Amino acid sequence: MTSDLNVIESLINLELLLIEDNSFEKSLDYSFLASLDKLRVLDASNNKLKGSLPSHLFQIDRLQVLDLHGNQIEDNLPDFPQNKTGLLYLSLHENSIKGSIHLSISNLEGLLHLDLHTNEFTGALPASIGDMTTLTYLFLASNELDARPIPDYLKDLVNLRQLSLKRTARNGNISNWIGELRYLLLLDLHNINLIGPIPSEIGNLKALNLLLLNRNQLTGTLRLAMHILPQLNSVA
Repeated sequence: MTSDLNVIESLINLELLLIEDNSFEKSLDYSFLASLDKLRVLDASNNKLKGSLPSHLFQIDRLQVLDLHGNQIEDNLPDFPQNKTGLLYLSLHENSIKGSIHLSISNLEGLLHLDLHTNEFTGALPASIGDMTTLTYLFLASNELDARPIPDYLKDLVNLRQLSLKRTARNGNISNWIGELRYLLLLDLHNINLIGPIPSEIGNLKALNLLLLNRNQLTGTLRLAMHILPQLNSVA
């Protein structure tokens, strides 16, 4: 479906806007859906939206779900305003967003789901991500980030269920603290230039279903982990 999204601006009582998997074209700016301050869910994924991500979307008090993945959004992320209890789900993957991931990402204090994979982010991962302790899902894969070790502050994200850092130019070892992420169902460290032994603490991840360590330079064996991880379905 193709149409002019401007007509939606007049629907000021709209709470759910689900227009995913269409061919809507628009260059996003400061006016995009600015009048819809009652929105709770906005899913405009898999369209042809361009331009910059508007910061005012993060000031809609009731907005819980913002899904704009699979578009052509570019430029940099905005500075995120303080958002304590509203937004729970943010998916921006498979766009062309550039620049760094701002320290202000942690202003999204109640966020459970953050997916930024397959963009054009550069620079370092901000330490403020370690303050986002409500996160259960964190996908940062396939971005041209600075080549650095897996940051220690991720150990504070003890509620994580899924973590993907594949193809993010990490390096160094897998730290022993990985065993503290006891709720992990998926751990994807595929192709990030890791070296050294696989820590035995992976055996603490009793809920783990999927473990991806392929295309690294790790040493050791996963046989023990496969015996003591009762939920493990797949290892690569």
